[in-house]
Amino acid sequence: MVRGFNLDGVLYFLWARFVKKPLAVPHFSVSDISTINPEQLKNAGFEGVIFDKDNTLTLPYVNELYPSIRSAFSDFKRVFGDRMAIMSNSAGTRDDADYEDAQQIERDLGIAVLRHDRKKPGGIESVLDY
Repeated sequence: MVRGFNLDGVLYFLWARFVKKPLAVPHFSVSDISTINPEQLKNAGFEGVIFDKDNTLTLPYVNELYPSIRSAFSDFKRVFGDRMAIMSNSAGTRDDADYEDAQQIERDLGIAVLRHDRKKPGGIESVLDY
């Protein structure tokens, strides 16, 4: 198998595109996390938050938050505490030797990186376990 190839993603795309078409259409979008109120999420029953890292919190291969979301990220940490994590298709996967990238991200951003064997959309077990 090609390193980094995401079979789960390809299969899920085909399933969503041809079987469950409504799943292939975004139901809403936001410009970045600063437009989301974490207090409202918690009040609506959300128990935690899972973020993607690249292009959501940081640039790819960079472990520094976008300046525009630093305050919002702090608000999420205040509201959700350790019930926040990152799920990445690189850091925390089998492609991440000895989880070195995951550990560095945890040190740099102060947020857990989930360890999982399957790339998104697989890996839900790690979310539930966390």
